[in-house]
This record gives sequence, structure tokens and C-alpha cells, in this order.
Amino acid sequence: MLVKDVMHRAVCIDPQESLAAAARKLRDEHVGCLAVCRGAQVLGVLTDRDIVVRSAAQRRDPGEMTVREAMSVGALCYAHNDTAESAAGLMQRRHVRRLIVLDAHSHVIGVVSATDVGLGNLGGWVSRPPPCEVVFYKDCLGYWASDMGVDGFRFDLASILGRDENGRLMANAPLLERIAEDPVLRGIKLIAEAWDAAGAYQVGCFAGARWAEWNGRFRDDVRRFWRGDTGMAGSFAMRLCGSADLYERSGKAPSTASTSSLPMTD
Repeated sequence: MLVKDVMHRAVCIDPQESLAAAARKLRDEHVGCLAVCRGAQVLGVLTDRDIVVRSAAQRRDPGEMTVREAMSVGALCYAHNDTAESAAGLMQRRHVRRLIVLDAHSHVIGVVSATDVGLGNLGGWVSRPPPCEVVFYKDCLGYWASDMGVDGFRFDLASILGRDENGRLMANAPLLERIAEDPVLRGIKLIAEAWDAAGAYQVGCFAGARWAEWNGRFRDDVRRFWRGDTGMAGSFAMRLCGSADLYERSGKAPSTASTSSLPMTD
């Protein structure tokens, strides 16, 4: 199998664009990373995690930081007609998760990730996607989206999907990335209940910008205000206004990231 058979389309951005603009492009294009290019020259890659970690670490407004300041420099490029197996070998040797794919004229045409070539998280979880993952992601979600016309999915206790074989939460969970970047699910709503029974609570920081979240804080704070708990007016107002305190830190737009509901059973 060739790289061009497994790659995703590439979305490019200029290094002088702001991180806020980059976050909007990630959201609007439904991708997990951007190729940073100046003309035909590939300068690096920028992921949603880069935006969150580097802007937060420097305590700077994403609207005032440029892509160049946050991108990962020195992206590896690969030819579209090389084999996926050789691309996987390069990723393992260089300890990278993504390659920029070039055509015969050295133009950027795609991105191939570790999960695209069957590497899981490069040895930390699985060496190849397990059968349950393939069924869940390929057959179930793809069938309901393309054949039955379902326009979105809510994932109950979704944090469990981001744990490795030892139960640890992964920063870039392969299954969540595969779902978010799959072309069949482009435009499909993905809503995560961003916690699980093992104690994870990721409301405001679940996976990437592609994922919306079931806003448990909205439910809890509104209920407390409604029953008359003291000191809840500020939290109540924040929840009604979209919970920017939770989502803006991770580069997500409160208007699209938060799914708020009061009458829930749990």
C-alpha cells in the first residue's frame, strides 16, 4: 500500500498567521494538524496540542502569538508514491507521529499519521490497530454516518477511549485521532462525555478542537444555583455565557465546544 492511499488531505497555514486563526482553521477544516508553509517551502507542523501547550506555557493570548512561535520546526516530508510500510519505519526511527506528503513536484498534498500506517502510538499502546478498534471506527461509525445519515455521535464515558493498555491517559490517543481525522466523518458532530468511571475528568481539555464536550460543569453549577447554594451567581452566569473559562484555555470556541444540558440522569 502506498502513502497516497492512506494519507489525509493537507491544510496549510502561513507562519505569520496568529494561533487564534490557526485554531479556527483546525476547527473549520476538521483536521488535527496544519502544515506550516511559505510558498512551496514546508517549515513545520502545528497541532491543536501545540497551540494549547505553548500559549499556556508562555501565558500569552493566542491572538497575539504567531504560528511560527508555536509550530514544531523541521517537519519530515515523504513522497506520495512511497510505501506506507517505509513511512512507518521512518516514523519509528525518528520518533515522530506525522509526515508531510509531497507530490512529484514537491507540492504539499497530504499528511500521514502514525495511526494511518498502523503504528498506534508508536509502541505505547498497540503496534497495529486492534480488531475492536477497527470494527468500532470503520464499520459502526462509518455505517451510521454514510449509510444511515446520522449527523453526529455522543460518546458515553469517552475518556476511556484515550487510555493505554495500562490505564494511563494518553496525550494523543490514536483512536480519538482516527475518529476526528477520518474523511467519512468529516462534518459529523462528535460529542464526548469527557470523563470515565476510572476518575478522569477532562471537561475543557478533551482530545482536540474537533471534539465538542458534554459540559458537566453546566449541569452541576446550574443545579446548585437553582437549589439556592450560596456563592453560585458568578458560576451560573459563566455557564449561561458558554463556559469560556473552560474552553478558551484549550483553544476551543465555547459556542461550538460546549454541549449544555440540565435534565441529565447522572
